[in-house]
Amino acid sequence: MKNLLSYIVCLLLIAMTFSCGETHYDSRLTAIDSIIEDRPDSALVELRALDYESLSGSDNRAYYALLLTQGRYKCYDSIPSTDTIEIAVAQFTSNGDREKLTRSLIFKGAVLEGLGNPTAAMLLYKQAEETACPTDYYNLGYANLRIAELYNNAISVDSIDFSKYKIALDYFNKCHNAKYQLVCNSAIGVLYRYIDDDSAFLYLNKTKEMAKQMQNDYYFYNTVSKLAQLFYKMGCYEDALSFAVEAMSHHELLDDDCSVYVAIDAYAKLGQIDSAKVLKDMIVEPHDRRDKVAYYSCLSELGSVEGNSSICNLYALKASELSGELLIESLQSQLKRAEADYNKQSVALQLAEAHSDNVILCLLLAVAIIIILSVSIIVVVNRLKIKSQENMIHSLRIDLQNLLEIKSEIDDKSNYIVSLNRKIESLISAIKDLTTKKNRSSKIENASFDKIKEELITSISSNEDFWISLKDILNRKYNGVISRIERENILSSSDIKIICLVGFGFSNASIAMLADYSNAHSVSNRKRVIAEKLHLKESLSEIFEI
Repeated sequence: MKNLLSYIVCLLLIAMTFSCGETHYDSRLTAIDSIIEDRPDSALVELRALDYESLSGSDNRAYYALLLTQGRYKCYDSIPSTDTIEIAVAQFTSNGDREKLTRSLIFKGAVLEGLGNPTAAMLLYKQAEETACPTDYYNLGYANLRIAELYNNAISVDSIDFSKYKIALDYFNKCHNAKYQLVCNSAIGVLYRYIDDDSAFLYLNKTKEMAKQMQNDYYFYNTVSKLAQLFYKMGCYEDALSFAVEAMSHHELLDDDCSVYVAIDAYAKLGQIDSAKVLKDMIVEPHDRRDKVAYYSCLSELGSVEGNSSICNLYALKASELSGELLIESLQSQLKRAEADYNKQSVALQLAEAHSDNVILCLLLAVAIIIILSVSIIVVVNRLKIKSQENMIHSLRIDLQNLLEIKSEIDDKSNYIVSLNRKIESLISAIKDLTTKKNRSSKIENASFDKIKEELITSISSNEDFWISLKDILNRKYNGVISRIERENILSSSDIKIICLVGFGFSNASIAMLADYSNAHSVSNRKRVIAEKLHLKESLSEIFEI
C-alpha cells in the first residue's frame, strides 16, 4: 500500500502544472536574491529599504515574502510565525514556479523548526525534496541538509545516521557549492568519531584543508578542536595536546570548551599535573548539557590521575547520569520522526484526493488493469507449473534449514569473538593501569612486567585456531571476502589479520596488541595503507558493507 501510495503521489506531481522555468520578476528582487546567500545582512537591508507598494502583482509580492523570510533566517532573526512565508507557499503553488516553491517550503520548515516544531519541519523538508526539479541540486542539497540537522540534534551513540549529510554533500558537489561542501564534510567527520576513527580523520582533515583554502577561520579551528578530541580518543596524547593548544589560541571562534578539556586530560595523561590544574582553574561549568558531559568527564579523569577517587567517582556519576538523560531525549526524538512519517503519508493522501476526478479515475483504472492482469498471469502460471513450484518449495525448505544451521554456527563463533574482544579491551585497560603503576613505583621489575604482558598477548595472537576461526566466520558471513583478498596476493599475513579484526569491531588499541604494532596510531596509519592497496574510498569497514 505504501509503495502504491508513493507511485500515486509521483504521478500526481507529474500531472501538476509545475515547470522548472521561471516567471519574470521585478529586477530589484532578482538582484537581492543574487546576494542573499553570501551576504544576507546586506540583502535584508536592501529588501527593507524597498517600497513594498511599488511591487506589482501577487508573484512579486510572494517573491518579496520569500526573500524576507530567507534573509531574516540567515541573519538569525527571531521569526514569530509562518504568516509571511505562507504567502510565498500559496502563490508559488498557484503559479507553478517549482524552484521558488521548493525554497518556500524549506524556509517554512526552518521557521517551524525554530518555533520548536521539528515534526512539521521534517514534513516540509520532505515536501520540498519531492517538489524540486531533478536538476535543482542546491535546493535538493539544502533540504537534505536541514533533515540531517534535525537528526543530528537528536543524536545518540546508538542512533548515528549521516546518510542525509552524504546525500546533501553529493548534491552540493554537483552544483560546486564550496560553502555547504565544507559544512557537510565537517558534520560527517564529527559523527564518524563515534564509530570509525579512520573515516573521522579522513573527513575532518579534508574539512581542515578546505577551511584553510577558503580562509574560513571558524571551521578551521573548530575542526582542529575536533581532531584534538579524535587523537585523544585514539590514545595519541601528544598529538591531542598539540592540536588542542592550537585550537585554544583562537578560543573565541570555538563552539565549546572541548579543546580545553582535551588539553587538561592530555596534560594529565602525560604526567604534567600542574599544567592540567592551571587550565582547570581557568574554566567554568558550561550551561549546555552536552558540553557538561565533556566537562564532568574531564574533571573525573583529572581526579583519577591525582589519586582522588571521591572526585573521580563523583564526576563520573554526573557524566553518566547526564548521558542517560540525553539518550532518553534521543529516543523521544525517534518517536517524533515516526510521527512525521505518518503525517507525511496523511498529507500525501490528502493531496491525491484533491486532484480532479478524471485523474483519479485514470489512476484507479490503471491499478485495476494491473491487478486483473497480475491475477490472470498468476492463475495461468500456477496451472502450468504447479509441480515445478512444489519441487522448488521443497528445495527452498532444505536450503533454509541449511542456512539456519550455518547461521547458528556463525552466531556461536561470532559471540565468542565478541566476548574475546571485550576481554581484550579489559586486558588493555589492565595493562595501562599496570603501566602507570610500573612508571610510578620502583618496586616492580621491568623484566617481570614485560614478561607477563607478552605472555597475555601471545596466548591469543599466536593461537592459529583463533585466526582460522575469524577468517571462516567472515568468509561465510560476507561471501568469501577474506579468501578473495588472499587470492589477490597483495597483502601480508599481518595485513590480513588487521582486516579480520576490523571485521569484528576490534579497536585500534586491541589490534595493536594482537597484530604486534607499537600503538593505536600505528595501526590507524597501516589501515589507511591497506585501504589504498585495496582501492577503498574511505576505510577498511567498506569491505564488510553489504
